[in-house]
This record gives sequence, C-alpha cells and structure tokens, in this order.
Amino acid sequence: MKIRILWAAVLFGAGCILSSSTYAQVQFAEFTTSGAQDFQYVNNSGTSATFGTIPNGTNPGPVVAFAFDNFGGSLPADLQGFQNAYMAFTATTTNPATVNGSQLQENFGAGAITLTFTRTVAAAEGSNGKTNLLTVVFTPLILSGTSGGTSAAFSQSTPPLTNVTFTSDFLDFSNTNLRAFSISLTALSAALAQGPPGNFFNSFLASGTGVFSSNPLPMISLPEISPGLTMAAIIGVAITVESLRKRRRAKQLTPVT
Repeated sequence: MKIRILWAAVLFGAGCILSSSTYAQVQFAEFTTSGAQDFQYVNNSGTSATFGTIPNGTNPGPVVAFAFDNFGGSLPADLQGFQNAYMAFTATTTNPATVNGSQLQENFGAGAITLTFTRTVAAAEGSNGKTNLLTVVFTPLILSGTSGGTSAAFSQSTPPLTNVTFTSDFLDFSNTNLRAFSISLTALSAALAQGPPGNFFNSFLASGTGVFSSNPLPMISLPEISPGLTMAAIIGVAITVESLRKRRRAKQLTPVT
C-alpha cells in the first residue's frame, strides 16, 4: 500500500511539473513610450469613454520603441534591439466604471480590439509589407487601477477564457498554444477617479510599457528569395559571363593593323 501511495505521489508530481512547463510563458517582445504620454482616456461628457493612443497626424499612431526578445542572434541585424514603431489602437464603451473597494475598473465590452506596432521604415527582410512588427487582436479590454492613483493597467491571455491572437511579418505563431500580454500605464496626468460627468474615469494622458509572451516562443519567419527569382538571377549572371567571354574572344581574334 505504501508503494502504491508513493508511486501515485510521484505521478502527481510529474503531472504538476509537466503542466507547469506546458503553460510556461516566454517573453518575445516589449515596448516603451520612453516617458511620452502616448495613451489617452477621454470621458465623452459622461455618455461614453474612449481609450487608445494619441493622434499623430496622418501616421497610424505615436512612435514608440519596440523590441523582439529572447531570440539571441537569430534575427537579422535590423530586427535586433529597439526599433521605432507606430503604436495604434482605440476602444470605446458606454459602460460606466465599477468600484470594488479601492479598485476601479472600466470594461470596454466584448468587441475585439486591435493593437498594432508598425515599423516606421520597412525592414529588409520579412513577408507582406515587412512593417508589421506585431498585431494583437484581443477581447475584452478591461482597464483597472487604484482609486486616486497615477497608474493603471490592462492585460489578457489565452487560454483559458479570453481570446488573444498575434500576427507579424517576421514571426510565425502557429506553434503557440498560449499567448498573453500586459500593458502598464504610468504618470497619469490626472489621478484615477470616476467622474462627474457620469461614472466613467476622468480624462487623462499616460505613459506606458508592455510585454508580450507565448508558449512556446514563436518561430522566426523570414521568407527566402523564391526559387524563380534565384533561377532568374543565375540565368542573368550566366548570360553576362557568356557575353563577356565572347567579347574577349572577338578582341583576341581581331587582327592588329
């Protein structure tokens, strides 16, 4: 009986370790606004609220510093380290903020939110336009923080109950079974509080940072030159070499006068 109990305990412990490793998250990207107040929350006269990135002329959004993490030297040089990227998203709600003790929370509903990080200049490698560093589609967006504080946050993960998808011109997420992100807002221009007007948050600007993770790490996806293009290049070189060879031979056969 003791042996059976011990064996059951071993199996249970192994299962816990396997479960823990299966759902371990690995950070693959991050961003920072470098102190700029690039997030804004607007109380629309007490009837609704809008939350997102500040406008930036005709550009998708403000410029932030974005970086891929934990890929070592596997990425090309121009995709390593922090890169300039336009960050953009917007969300609107007609649901007033709720209070739970000292915590305030604003739920922006079940509609999908799209958060994008777009290179300001296309990379030399990648697929499609070679500018989509990361696109995050998720639901729901729940913004929360401590009443009277100058910070807030929102995050999501999948599984178990929410939906988070990642796409990129440089990474392939088809192998991932867990995707998550967390964004922290700091240096709010006004303390977090409910209106008036209405029971939405008071309007504010904020700086922010964020991290993105998955299990396992996504695969690097940098399409190589297509075989057709490679063959065309080889044929072009061959034609050039043959042309030079014929010219050299003709010059050698030309009589000297």
